[in-house]
Amino acid sequence: KNITETASTKEKSKIPEVSKVSLKTKQTYTTAHLMSKTDVAEAKKILEQFEKRERNARERAAAENELEGYAFEVSQLMEEESYMKHSTEKERNKITEQVKQIRTWLEDETTPETKTSEFTKRHMTLKGLVRPIKKRVEEEQTLAPALNNLESMLNSSKIMAKMGGDDEKSLFNKSDAEAFGKKLEKLEKWLNEEKEALAKRQPHEDPVLMTSEVNTKLKYLDRELNAFMKKMKQTRIKDVEEMLKQKEEDKEQKNEESKEGGKKDEEKSKKEEEKKEDKASRSEEQKEQEKANETPKEKMTEEVVNDTKNKADKVEL
Repeated sequence: KNITETASTKEKSKIPEVSKVSLKTKQTYTTAHLMSKTDVAEAKKILEQFEKRERNARERAAAENELEGYAFEVSQLMEEESYMKHSTEKERNKITEQVKQIRTWLEDETTPETKTSEFTKRHMTLKGLVRPIKKRVEEEQTLAPALNNLESMLNSSKIMAKMGGDDEKSLFNKSDAEAFGKKLEKLEKWLNEEKEALAKRQPHEDPVLMTSEVNTKLKYLDRELNAFMKKMKQTRIKDVEEMLKQKEEDKEQKNEESKEGGKKDEEKSKKEEEKKEDKASRSEEQKEQEKANETPKEKMTEEVVNDTKNKADKVEL
């Protein structure tokens, strides 16, 4: 026992004691460092320059594509009948020559360093040549409907102006109707003068009257007509409402009568058809009866013919 305790005591005395010591460390980066304010400003400047170059490149590419596409579109337009009708030969030749120059310049003279402004400049020049012709074509399509609308409203307004007078049956006071009528006469005179000028104009000439002008006159007339309608005699408003109501009732009654008339016509035609069918069937029966009556006669005739032939044969023998 003593020997064992002595051995274990010796083993414990051999284990070294560990002591903890606190250390202060400092990190040093040899390949990177924290950016100063100056470094950050310079980095931002580099990024802005890069972004600017990218933006300029995109704008340049877009301007080039737009110019190329528009040149092709214009070359197609110059072959359309409407553009040929509304342009002179001189205008078309000038545009065609400009398109050729643009195509040659795009294929042979442009480089990555060509500025966006160069593409834009040529694009605007070509647009300026095409714009007058395009305007003539568009005006021909929109002017006629606008004139028709103005004439239609003018005619309706003239009818309303004639409903003024001093008697009780008049819808408007005479003075209001006369004032409105003078405005209509002035507008009608302007319209007739413009239509005369339009009749003398050739399709390849610039418009003497624009759709926008007609629309302005249309809005003016609409305002004047609404103002005139508000001056209607209050005692006559009810009469007008009753008149409109009566017209609506008459219209409905006519529709009902037309429906009933349609039914009667349908029944009449049906009866006539039945009569025709009955007559046709009777005719067929009559024909069959006549045929049946004729059959015995035909048989008798055939027998007589055969008998005659037999007698003739015997005589020959």
